[in-house]
Amino acid sequence: MSVPSKRLPTTVASGRPGNTVSTDAAEERGAASLAQLFAGHALTPSQRRIAAFLSSRPVDEAARISITQVAAGAGVSQPSVSRFAVALGYRGFNELRVAIQAVEPTTADAATPSTPSDSPAQHRIQREIDALRRLQENVADGAGIASAAAVLAASRPLPIVGLRVSAPLATMLGQFASKIMPDVRIYTHGGSALTEALTRAKLDGATALLAIGMPRYPRELRDALDLTSSLGLETILITDSRYSSIADLADHLLLVEPSHDFTFDSYAAPSVMCGLLLQALVESQPKDNSGRLDDFDELASAHEFFVE
Repeated sequence: MSVPSKRLPTTVASGRPGNTVSTDAAEERGAASLAQLFAGHALTPSQRRIAAFLSSRPVDEAARISITQVAAGAGVSQPSVSRFAVALGYRGFNELRVAIQAVEPTTADAATPSTPSDSPAQHRIQREIDALRRLQENVADGAGIASAAAVLAASRPLPIVGLRVSAPLATMLGQFASKIMPDVRIYTHGGSALTEALTRAKLDGATALLAIGMPRYPRELRDALDLTSSLGLETILITDSRYSSIADLADHLLLVEPSHDFTFDSYAAPSVMCGLLLQALVESQPKDNSGRLDDFDELASAHEFFVE
């Protein structure tokens, strides 16, 4: 995981040094198997994108990938990929690729490959399934998600931030969270209005923030995370990579990959992560949450919110 100047996410879903709340040791084996090649280096934003792209691929694929494919996938130039390899201490990309070949694939990396006869749609669906398999392995014990839920459940109010492409995930999660928590505030737009809203949430008693940041990462989200740091809010961040330009501003990370095999990323796995976090919120205070759900059902029935 990247080493920040202000906060130090130390594991998959963890905060400051000594406050480790990992989603699962398997995730550490999965992402960290490549991550250990990248850790401990001061990487530029472009180099972090390269590291994130390589980490998102199964190890056997990353070991065979060409410099042209890395450049295209990370959205950088080929010389930038070469400089990335040199920054890690290798003489060039080919030497880095040899080092990647020595990394042992995880169970998730060994997911069922597409066959040559697969259609493009089937191939993309298979990649989505692979991402879900990696998530399944990463959250085996659920400890990190449960710990994050405990932090969020204690916050009154609970602000939830998701900008641009992450806005639908934040809206979905917040919509359901509001059924079990007394004061959930969903923010999907940045700027001065978000600054005011987060400051007001802190004044109203908020102790934590849930942010969702999928690539590409909005500048306004980083500004908001900077603000929450200064306000003293404990931040849970759902994002795709520990090397992202926003990861260093969170106290706890919940890592999950979107699928990059579409023109626009697909978010099946991040949606499942949101569902897992919601389930953990429900289970964190079962008696209170059961009562709130019953109250909502009675309200919905009385006012005929839904049709059969």
